[in-house]
Amino acid sequence: MHWMWKDKTHSKTDWIECNTCRCWWHCSCAGINNKDSIKYTTYHIKYSCAFCIIRKENIFERATNITKTVDNQLNNTNKVYPTPQTTVNDTNQSSQQSIDITCKPKQRPFKEVTGDILIVDNIKEPEKCKTSTDIRKEISKKEKGSNIIQFSYKLPLGGIALHFPSSEEKKKFKERDAKEVFGEDSVAHNPASHYHKQNIIGFAKNIPLNLNLDKLKSEIEYQTGGNISEICRLHFWDTKRPMKVVKIFFDSPSDLDKSLDIEIANVSNNITQKIKVEKKRNIKFIRGQKTLSQLWIKFLLRNFLYKASYL
Repeated sequence: MHWMWKDKTHSKTDWIECNTCRCWWHCSCAGINNKDSIKYTTYHIKYSCAFCIIRKENIFERATNITKTVDNQLNNTNKVYPTPQTTVNDTNQSSQQSIDITCKPKQRPFKEVTGDILIVDNIKEPEKCKTSTDIRKEISKKEKGSNIIQFSYKLPLGGIALHFPSSEEKKKFKERDAKEVFGEDSVAHNPASHYHKQNIIGFAKNIPLNLNLDKLKSEIEYQTGGNISEICRLHFWDTKRPMKVVKIFFDSPSDLDKSLDIEIANVSNNITQKIKVEKKRNIKFIRGQKTLSQLWIKFLLRNFLYKASYL
């Protein structure tokens, strides 16, 4: 290999000679910068140009095989490939036996996958659940079967996600170990995308104001076998006074269907009354004349004070 530092055309252009074909190349055309050219000169590295590399037999054959493979794939575009519901007939030439093979998808549907995911919010010590290793370590302190969790990770907006092998394992952990591991104030629930919210929300009316909602929640779960993630009482939008209407968030649509028409004992005075849970809020409230007049007086007074502030 020889270097020629004086260019035939320009004094600042460096040249390099190919060790195989003895052709001269601009260093810039060969992809060699000034730093690399010093290494070639210092360590006497032999340079081969791109054409000499391509002319080598093994590289040429490999490129030819790749080209043939691509051509074959393009020619077989009309070939029918098996789908998850396609049955392929495979014939063994030696035994002449026909075998039907059904191609099954490996990936489960989205709804089926999200059914095994548990979201935990309001964790007592979130700094201890930053990574998957930290989450598993916290679970292993309370529960020996932490290996049942397939994946665990922190969510961008707060909380963590736990993937279980089945919905049964998820239900066991949620009922038995979730609050013990992540604190009494923690909330374990399904992903928001698992079910449409309208399919898991129920409304119950004629609920006494002195009725304990936690006891009502426990009684509904006990009688129906379903799970309730949250229960709250509705309030009037203007006066903020509580209504005799309760909004119930169920874990799944099936849990809501189980609770549509049940009889439950009133926890406060042991009176059995029929509580009807509805999917939609078909409840109308008609205020008395006294309430309407109070609102009208309140509106006039507020309007008067607003105008008086500009006088």
